[in-house]
Amino acid sequence: IDVDGDGRNEIIQSSIAWDTTWGDPRLAIWREDGTALPGWPQLLSFAYDPPFCAVGDIDGDGDYEIVGTCNYDGIVCAWHAESGDDVDGWPKALGGWYGSIVGYPVLADLDGDGDSEIIIGLDYQSADTFALHALQGDGTPLWQRRYICEAAISAADFDGDGDIEIAFCGYGPGVSNLYTYLFDHQGQLIARWRGGSGKGTAIADLDGDGQCELIFCTEDGVQAVGIDGSTIWKTRIGDGFDTAGGLSVTDVDDDGRSEVFVNSYAQADGYSFTRVHALDYQGQPITEAEFPKIVIGDPGHSAPLIADIDGDGQKEILVGTAGAALMAWELDGSIVTGFPMLTLPTEIDCTITIADLDQDGDVEILVGGYDYRFHVVDMPGQADPDTADWSAARHDPQNSAWAAMIPTLDLSEAPQEIRPGQRLSLELRASNPEDRPLRFIVGSLPEGASFDESTRIVSWKPTAAQAFRTYRFSFLVTDGIHQTSRSVAITVIPDAIYAADMDTDPNWQL
Repeated sequence: IDVDGDGRNEIIQSSIAWDTTWGDPRLAIWREDGTALPGWPQLLSFAYDPPFCAVGDIDGDGDYEIVGTCNYDGIVCAWHAESGDDVDGWPKALGGWYGSIVGYPVLADLDGDGDSEIIIGLDYQSADTFALHALQGDGTPLWQRRYICEAAISAADFDGDGDIEIAFCGYGPGVSNLYTYLFDHQGQLIARWRGGSGKGTAIADLDGDGQCELIFCTEDGVQAVGIDGSTIWKTRIGDGFDTAGGLSVTDVDDDGRSEVFVNSYAQADGYSFTRVHALDYQGQPITEAEFPKIVIGDPGHSAPLIADIDGDGQKEILVGTAGAALMAWELDGSIVTGFPMLTLPTEIDCTITIADLDQDGDVEILVGGYDYRFHVVDMPGQADPDTADWSAARHDPQNSAWAAMIPTLDLSEAPQEIRPGQRLSLELRASNPEDRPLRFIVGSLPEGASFDESTRIVSWKPTAAQAFRTYRFSFLVTDGIHQTSRSVAITVIPDAIYAADMDTDPNWQL
């Protein structure tokens, strides 16, 4: 993701530095050439484990912040991406004394002000206090609920009304059975369904009718349900299905209907391994492609990733499990050429990612390796937002697990230079592939500049006193969850033919 808005992608990597006996968690941001951004990495000497991260604008400045949860410690951190400085109000401890955070932080605009709130779930150790939190960007609570989380949370605008819904597997107050819950943006219960698992939830329009469905795993299978509380289908897989793993939902064959893929931990004959299941949009197992597939290794928090990685124009299924080689299949079940990557096993609890890191038009696979090194594997697959449908464990940098395409900013009309007295009139434009309500956020502006939200036009007429300076404009577009932030630098150049500083230029004679 481009965390500093310069048009180039960076890598956000959690790890542990073994410079001390117990190790120190740290968070790094790397450029494509392996150099670190200023202010990074950050050492988290107060924490036991490295953070699970989400990226978004939580303070309304148009720039990205990074939110990280040190799950074992129950600590939430937030940093300004461009500097590594702590955001005001962070870090913050949540839950009971022994409470731990579950899964990933999720970022979503719950109160409609344009910036993201932070959704955090805690485990059963926080049963006697609030375990489900929606936090503002300064760490103050928007709301809190006494619901325990069992797995990663999802968020989406199910019905296209501009309000966000939240889904998770867990336990309600005084309830001993596991349920999957759907809340509105104010933290009020909409519906619940019996069953759930540690694999979390995912949200997608399965049948292409324009309505999103919620998909989750239970102790013996997979379910798809609707926002009205209905159950659309149930598919039994087998007992003991509520194990580690993850799920992804995407239209692999581009027929307008989505497929469901699930990584699930399994044991047999003294061995542990991962089964990769595939279901069609009606919940029917895709048996003709010989799913489920079997991969050695523990799936951990990983989900099957979906993208065109071999350049054939078709989407593939990529799976990385702990200590085992990367594996990829075509939808027909055949193995992708070059796989398994026997020399590249993934580290425990390190999820793989697919992205065009160097923006050369093809994709790279980003891997935290079992050899204690970070790997970037160049692949021939084309970097196309229409084909990279599920390229990270929870789909997007906000960890929504919502299979919707992300709006992107178009700043091609922004000038690099402007003269004093010349008027800037920059209309903000963005793609809107899902035809959803969009909101534009503009960061701090130079003196004399303004932004009209109704017309989405930034206006500015710089003065002579602003000459010789370069001003950074930060912009962000969001559909309520997914965000794209970009910045442009505009230099005010003088009208004079020659200009110099009297204090430093030797040509000036006083």
